[in-house]
Amino acid sequence: FYINSKDGSPSIITNGDNTSANYTFHVNSGSDFTMRNSELHNCGYDWKELPNKDAGLWINTDNTIIENNTITNNYYVGAFFYQSVNHTVVNNIVNSNRWYGIRLISSNNSRIIGNTVQSTIDGITLSNSPNSDILNNTVSSSDDGIVVSDSPFTLITGNTANSNGDGGILVTSSPDCKIQHNTANTNGDGIVVSSSARAIITNNIANSNGDEGIY
Repeated sequence: FYINSKDGSPSIITNGDNTSANYTFHVNSGSDFTMRNSELHNCGYDWKELPNKDAGLWINTDNTIIENNTITNNYYVGAFFYQSVNHTVVNNIVNSNRWYGIRLISSNNSRIIGNTVQSTIDGITLSNSPNSDILNNTVSSSDDGIVVSDSPFTLITGNTANSNGDGGILVTSSPDCKIQHNTANTNGDGIVVSSSARAIITNNIANSNGDEGIY
């Protein structure tokens, strides 16, 4: 998906907030949406208060599939799911987006599987999105790798969160989460869990982190 100048020249597209022709990609409530084997770049131009509709690929409908795509250099977020349910986000490359790679807010029962997320502020984030799975993703070279808050019954398994400046896997206020078979090396902190009753943390590797391994 490209936005070009009238004569077809790509020169109108630049990165981030320097773009001279702002565009966003909205998937509104009630629609059916599947995105496979596609590319999305330079989308979005602002990040204000919720619902953040000018932030990039913005999805507000249920039961979407985002698979085998390359999503890079978008203004604030690669893929943003808002107040919707049952998303499958699998095998995407989500790199160099300005703030978030994949973000879910109030989007329950979702599956984030096998994605590669690099070079952003927060790689994969869930907020108020319970009963979701984060499986077999690789998140690196970001400030925080995987961030889960207010999302009980989240399964975080088989992920690699290495070389993130602040934290590899951060979970807060999310009771009954399972954090298993992950690798969190060379981060500021490896795995940090707070205010999350009955969390299960088993069979993880957390080596060579700057502060805490598992906290």
